[in-house]
Amino acid sequence: MILLEDILTDGFDIVPKHSTIYLFENIEKKRKYLLRQLEEYENKEEIIQWLVDADPVAVKSKGKKTPFVNDILSWFLNGKIILPEDIETTKEALTIYNKAKQDGPVKSASEYDSPGQIRREIENNVTNLNYDVAELVDQDGEFKMYRIDDYDTQGKICFENSGWCVQHKNHFLEYGPPFFMITKGKKDMLYCIKKLAL
Repeated sequence: MILLEDILTDGFDIVPKHSTIYLFENIEKKRKYLLRQLEEYENKEEIIQWLVDADPVAVKSKGKKTPFVNDILSWFLNGKIILPEDIETTKEALTIYNKAKQDGPVKSASEYDSPGQIRREIENNVTNLNYDVAELVDQDGEFKMYRIDDYDTQGKICFENSGWCVQHKNHFLEYGPPFFMITKGKKDMLYCIKKLAL
């Protein structure tokens, strides 16, 4: 069997578990939508600026990329944050969220009830999955390789919220096991490999 060391060094085609693609929009493209959502507020333009100030990506890109503005707006309208006083804490939570996305699976930002929930879940590793149900077939330092053969007892758990189509039973069965997954360190990531030379 090809060992994990070979997978990592010999150019196997591996697919990142989380390859989230944002359709980035600048704040001007979102302005009409935001103004409609803020219709009852007198200080609409000021609130829009606060939304941008609370989005760490928007701050860094000077409003050219605004991936979290809609989420921040939703939290504001639902009373989960108070602007402008929660700008910094919201920005910090979303910065933690962005870092966590690089380290392993996290829910979409829109699935969190508030910036506080983002911090609680990510900092407490609530989003980490349990791979004990899968067969550990190899280990190389902090890298581990698991084999997943059955959807109900393994795939449903290991691929939950992975962003892979095989998290759904019909795709899991369509592509057909075995699947091999590589994780790194304490965080839940990395790759799903469909076919190996055994």
